Amino acid sequence: MGAWKINLSRLRFWLNKKWYRLLIFILILLATSLVLTILIYGLIIDQKFQKERALEEAESQKIVSTCKFFRSTKEACLINAFDKFSKNNNLDITLAVLKEVQKKDDAAGFCHGIAHIIANNEVEKDPKKWKSLINSLDIASCSDGFFHGLLEKP
Repeated sequence: MGAWKINLSRLRFWLNKKWYRLLIFILILLATSLVLTILIYGLIIDQKFQKERALEEAESQKIVSTCKFFRSTKEACLINAFDKFSKNNNLDITLAVLKEVQKKDDAAGFCHGIAHIIANNEVEKDPKKWKSLINSLDIASCSDGFFHGLLEKP
């Protein structure tokens, strides 16, 4: 038991009220810093989400209003709009805008041609990743339009 014998004078030194208060103060400071960091990070993530959501809403409204008057060629108008949009935006935002447009316009419900062009543009951005897009897209949706679009480009 000699090796494990506690030197009481050293223990009293470390448990002295001044050291104890300093230790408690440091722990409270660290905990507060951690909580503030988590809150700030959460606010940043929320702001990013809100901006993306506003973009999706604005773009979907723009596409719907642009194609509203093209009755006989509405599908071609939607394909053209998504061709332009998907070239300049990432896949997640493009798919979110497509879902919003589908909620607002029944003509976008049959999205086979739109899916072709979105998949084509994604492959065009990086031809090496066409196989990985199979896993990130719901290739069966839009009557297999995404799948067909992926196969057209490689």
